[in-house]
Amino acid sequence: MLKIINEDFFWHDESDEKSRVFHVVPDVYADGRGKFTEIWKRGADKHWSFRKNWVRQINTSFSIPGVIRGCHAQSGKYCQAKMVYAMERDIFDIITDARPQSKTFGMTKTFTLSATAMNKLFVPRGFLHAVYIPKKENEDGSQAILTYMCDNVFNKDSEVKVNPTYVTKMLDVERNLPKNELEEIVAAKQDLDGKKMEDFLSAIYFNYKENKVNWYEA
Repeated sequence: MLKIINEDFFWHDESDEKSRVFHVVPDVYADGRGKFTEIWKRGADKHWSFRKNWVRQINTSFSIPGVIRGCHAQSGKYCQAKMVYAMERDIFDIITDARPQSKTFGMTKTFTLSATAMNKLFVPRGFLHAVYIPKKENEDGSQAILTYMCDNVFNKDSEVKVNPTYVTKMLDVERNLPKNELEEIVAAKQDLDGKKMEDFLSAIYFNYKENKVNWYEA
């Protein structure tokens, strides 16, 4: 059975029932052979099964400790909602509300996705998304494996990239990572070349107020 953690109820646009962020914790069945859990089942919860056959693309990333991926999204008709879960190592999943009409516009929050608990985060359209693989003492060097179930296909021309420097500041505040770990975070050049968070949020807010056009809607 999939259990919804209601603590994140605040993270939604009240005008749209489909826009909530959900932290989902499944039952995990373990024995001497290993473990089993249901990742997703159609009809298990109305909130993300709002569209028949909503899963249009499934991605898997492999990342070494100290890597940050993000902040990413897609715009217009290619905007994506995602369900993300960790299959190896625990990771920090970071979301920023980039919906100009939302009460939580501009707010960022981090979640821990556990490869043991197999919990998942459902991230609706209109959010920037990033993940960070924390380092551990006595590091064994194993990679983090993340899977993304997406409700839309990837389109390179619709990519939104925001510099993840802002996210590292949030990790410092919310996770209290060691200073040397924050200084050694590894990010792709194309992510570091992305827009500054404040510039991106200011631009989409101005466009929404002036033209009533939302960046993440067709």
